[in-house]
Amino acid sequence: MIWYHGSDKANARYSSEGGQTDGLGKMFFSASPNVARRYGKHVFITYLPASNMPRISVDDWFNAPPDALPKESFVIEGDEGFDFPVDTLVLRKPVGIWIKTDTESLYDDGLALTHEPKQNERQFDLYISEHYDGDIELWRVETSE
Repeated sequence: MIWYHGSDKANARYSSEGGQTDGLGKMFFSASPNVARRYGKHVFITYLPASNMPRISVDDWFNAPPDALPKESFVIEGDEGFDFPVDTLVLRKPVGIWIKTDTESLYDDGLALTHEPKQNERQFDLYISEHYDGDIELWRVETSE
């Protein structure tokens, strides 16, 4: 399977010390290049089969105690929502994969390109629904839009 990682760093590699948003001993990859773009201007690609990896739900990711999560690499199953529209690979250790800058196959898969879209950007309604329980007035107050 093809996975994408977004970073503001020009060179991305797995580090057991973690990264900016990746946390200690984790590196995140999305099945969507657009979701990866939300996390940095540089997008990296890797090929890694995930069919035999443990799979958890988004609810498990947010609510399970950390020690209940898989100790090895695993997949958070996409729920078609804003934050997890597609599967997310959580890489727990380097596995001999090759990560390179993806300059040729970046394409637009229709998902939001930013983590906090503006009112005229794609998937804004889904973002408001998930993050503000559909209350656009609350969003306006919090963002001064």
